[in-house]
Amino acid sequence: MRAERLADRLVIMPEPQEGNKRLMRLYFTYPVMLAIGLLVFSVAGIGPSFLGSESTDLHIITVLAYLVLSIASLTLSFFDLGSKQVEYAFAILVDSIVISILLYTSGGAQSGLGILLGISIAFGAQGMPTRIAMFSTAVATAAIFLEAYLEYVFLNHPFNNLTVLILLGTSYFALAFLSHELSARTQLSEKLVKQQGKDIANLTELNDQVIHK
Repeated sequence: MRAERLADRLVIMPEPQEGNKRLMRLYFTYPVMLAIGLLVFSVAGIGPSFLGSESTDLHIITVLAYLVLSIASLTLSFFDLGSKQVEYAFAILVDSIVISILLYTSGGAQSGLGILLGISIAFGAQGMPTRIAMFSTAVATAAIFLEAYLEYVFLNHPFNNLTVLILLGTSYFALAFLSHELSARTQLSEKLVKQQGKDIANLTELNDQVIHK
């Protein structure tokens, strides 16, 4: 017990639960700021011209709904209401739907908005197990392909951006994997540092006992 107390003084690490809460709040802050930025661009007309170029009304309605959902998610993240993994997965699902609609209203994958979904995936993958992170990424990838198909059907846009979609989908999986691995390695490093602190404390305690004998 004395060695553990000494180790706690030698190595001060944040509690895993507190770290997870901070990560979740940071993750849910991102869509709030994104939604606010998109809303300002749409209302003030100061953003890129392609935003909402295909359907201004649908674009603004989607951004408003996104802002409401994002604020609600950020607020709920301050409370322990259920599985954090479910919250992450639901957030990525919402982002997938919203970004896909924004792609639809802004000219498709060539608009560059698809990278916004990649940022969301990179954040969310840090708080989910590998299988759930990969499944959520697959849903996000399917969403952008579905959006391209709907463009072809309803807007008569030629389906000639397949390469861009494949690159986007591949980048989503790469971001999810790398982000998850980085998070796992960071947690492992924290455990190793904590264990080393305990080992040093044990050696110190043993040294004190030898000296006093």
